[in-house]
Amino acid sequence: VVAGSFQVGRDYAGDSSFYYQQSGGSLSVGTGAAGQVFEVAVNTGALVLTSTFNMSGANQLTVNVADVRLGSYTGSPTGSAQAGAVVVLPTNSNITATTAFHLSDNSGSSGPGTTTTTSLTFGSGTNTVKTPLMVFRDEGGTPNRPLAPTGRGLG
Repeated sequence: VVAGSFQVGRDYAGDSSFYYQQSGGSLSVGTGAAGQVFEVAVNTGALVLTSTFNMSGANQLTVNVADVRLGSYTGSPTGSAQAGAVVVLPTNSNITATTAFHLSDNSGSSGPGTTTTTSLTFGSGTNTVKTPLMVFRDEGGTPNRPLAPTGRGLG
């Protein structure tokens, strides 16, 4: 149980990883409090970073935070800054982001940074993501493509 924020590779130059593959294991992150984050490969500067979060052998991940950011920026990158994430969820996951869920998002940046390949793989069981805003962006800053109200695909 992590009662607050959880971060892998935030502003860490190079590669960083978190592996939790205990059979039947579970991880719970956050209490839903304002300001709490679940982040993998978040860049706020001039770094080149790639981070991995892998729970493929575990049973359950529960996240309840304000923001989920995977392979994203929150600052003003400079030069050849990059951020990329590989996220593999366990069999079951229940993710709540009360503010927003960001995947490969450079929308908050005002610099030249790019997001490299970021992947999110759900487990084979029951997986839910609850959020008022889902943001998907590519390195060129393509406008947001929200999920259709039916949840059947990109709008």
